[in-house]
Amino acid sequence: MKKKYSTHLVEQPAGGFRTSSLGLALLLCPLLAAAQQTIKGTVTDEKNTPLPGVTVRLKDGSTAVGTAPDGSYSIKTNGPADILVFSFLGTEPKEVIAGTQTSLNVTLLPDAQKLKDVVVIGYGTATREDIIGSVTSIKAGEFNQGVLTTPAELLQGKVAGLNITKSGDPNQRPSVVLRGPSTIRTLNGGVTEPFYVIDGVPGASIDLLAPDDIATIDVLKDASSTAIYGTRAANGVIIVTTKRAKAGQTRLTYSAYGAVANVSKKVDVLSGDELRQYLVDNKTRPLNQPTDDDGSNTDWQKLVERTSYSTNHNLSFNGSANATDYGASVNYLKNNGILNRTSLERIIYRGFINQRFFNNRLKLGVNIINSSTTQNDLPQTNVLQNMLFYLPTVSPYNADGSYKENYTRTGSGPLNPLSLVNNNTYVTKDSKTLVNGLVQLDIITGLKLTLSGSNQRTQTNFNSYLNSQSGLAVNLGGVARRNEYETTNDVVELYANYDRSFGQHNLQLLGGYSYQQDRTNDGFGITTQGFANDALGYNNLYLSNPSSLAQIAFDNNPISTLRLISQYGRAQYQYADRYLAQVSVRRDGSSAFGVNNRYGYFPTAALGWRLINEEFMRGLPAFSDLKLRAGYGVSGNSQGFDAFSSILIYGTPPGSSKYLNNGVISNVVNAVRNENPDLKWESTATTNLGVDVGFFKNRLTASVDFYVKKTSDLIDDVLPVSSTEFQYTTYTANVGSMTNRGIEVVLSAVPVQTAAFTWRSSLNFSHNTNRIDNLSTDRFT
Repeated sequence: MKKKYSTHLVEQPAGGFRTSSLGLALLLCPLLAAAQQTIKGTVTDEKNTPLPGVTVRLKDGSTAVGTAPDGSYSIKTNGPADILVFSFLGTEPKEVIAGTQTSLNVTLLPDAQKLKDVVVIGYGTATREDIIGSVTSIKAGEFNQGVLTTPAELLQGKVAGLNITKSGDPNQRPSVVLRGPSTIRTLNGGVTEPFYVIDGVPGASIDLLAPDDIATIDVLKDASSTAIYGTRAANGVIIVTTKRAKAGQTRLTYSAYGAVANVSKKVDVLSGDELRQYLVDNKTRPLNQPTDDDGSNTDWQKLVERTSYSTNHNLSFNGSANATDYGASVNYLKNNGILNRTSLERIIYRGFINQRFFNNRLKLGVNIINSSTTQNDLPQTNVLQNMLFYLPTVSPYNADGSYKENYTRTGSGPLNPLSLVNNNTYVTKDSKTLVNGLVQLDIITGLKLTLSGSNQRTQTNFNSYLNSQSGLAVNLGGVARRNEYETTNDVVELYANYDRSFGQHNLQLLGGYSYQQDRTNDGFGITTQGFANDALGYNNLYLSNPSSLAQIAFDNNPISTLRLISQYGRAQYQYADRYLAQVSVRRDGSSAFGVNNRYGYFPTAALGWRLINEEFMRGLPAFSDLKLRAGYGVSGNSQGFDAFSSILIYGTPPGSSKYLNNGVISNVVNAVRNENPDLKWESTATTNLGVDVGFFKNRLTASVDFYVKKTSDLIDDVLPVSSTEFQYTTYTANVGSMTNRGIEVVLSAVPVQTAAFTWRSSLNFSHNTNRIDNLSTDRFT
């Protein structure tokens, strides 16, 4: 062809040459137009539902676009040989040769492995391969099984660095500590526990959920992952995602279990005969008879303990059809304790519905959960102590059937343990309700606006009665106590997510605003005594007959309203699926702290390098993953504070009571808290270095993290001070610092994997060293 064109052009005269050039240009114009064509189409999933946000790019990286909310796209190609790559989170990528077509519809199928590897992070999601921080994700199939009083126990032993300690008491919450404590405060409760986020609702109570309703739990450990939650994240963040039906699926599920528990090993103590023989062998004066020795051999542990039976039932219904997702569930738990008369009974109702409009551009959702718990308890500290130290040489009962007591006896166990169990009643009724609404709007391709609001109400009623035979209320004619308190937590969040891919670059942006108001101690409590009989227990307190004003006591729990206002932002960047970077900052303002330090800034930065995608790794086929991670960030701790933490408060000091003032009943009023305008956040700075590695298509994986977590401005809320300098004898101030250093190792293996059977084993190890660096300042030592 080239030879023919050359001969033709040489032989033609000048005018002919111009004519042939024009003809050649006219011939090439349609060819160029055909080469630079525009391809349009729609991307859908396996259910033929449009997929918004799908990245459509040329494989050479020159052009990339995203699909609109209706799944449509339009992209210009350079020629028929171009290859279009369609990729979306949780689906298998698809490559298609452009050719000469101008219309191309594509269906993306779910990638089972990637769906498993989707991790929920603060205000978004990411695949595990793109995570830079230290995050552990546990799926429902990996949860612990058994009698669980709170969903936090699902993670016991599953997450490196997360220590969960529980007792046999069904009414006692387990202790949950992540990477060591970040505070010295133990008052008010919850100050060392991670911050919980349930289906995007920050600060929701984990006790609202039934374990069977949980799909995944993601544990955010380092500051680069947690600091987006600011002052509530110093102890780590646990994000819970509940179960939803897949598109086109309707599911009805029932599950149940029963459990039996008893004391596996009792404390070895002397029997009655052994104690008598011991006294003889050591030539010690025998016990007084029959007061301290009536010839009995009483096993007090056996009398107060029992074999407990527990059961749990869960019924759920979920569905997803067209543009609607819906579901409801009910869960019932009865957990009897191993001590007589202790139990926990809980019933949880949950329902949700989500509706999408305008080709999935607008999503509206509402979620409602109610958890009602009844706890039956007794004075366990007294019972446990006395069952070990009370004399085994006396019987539980007198001849008339009453409990045998000797109130003149002193020592570690002076009270009849069986009497303590049956003559003292503690009942707590707790009702939690969470209502959450969601509005989500796809404004343009890649830009999503989310507005969420939640209201959580907790009503706690505590009732106790120490009857007329109780060794804890001798000669008081019965002591009754009732208190009722309501706590309300309101949260409003408005945030925008922007996700854009161009060439080999991917950029994700987040910006948001948060408003939170917590109202606590809205209620009252009263204690009274002197009842004619024990028939009514703690009911009808007006029938009490106290002999003095001091015998009627009201709780000293002032109502408190605390507000937290925040702005936050985050940027995540990825290049060529190899280089990862993330920065974020959050600004929190809390009414709990001094007027000079109401606001705090919590920045983070992190880098990642996916070496597995480098050219030099292609010669190492045994490696299926290799990633290096490094991050630094600062988070805060405002848990456990009320609105009065930094201001001068007058009230009734502890131990004070009413008195007659010129014939008028009056309260003692004095300063109960000193002012500290400089009180500020406890601040935790964390440095985290990590490596993730996988072998043989990730049949063998390992992760190693090393961290240094330093908390400064530790708060001591019972710091003793001089009453000559301050109005009250204790002071709340920032006085010190502490450091946690540790290493975490996680190994996972899949020895067998077939279509019908998978054997997966994992091992995790962690070591943490906690050190108090100092507990003094220039002013306080």
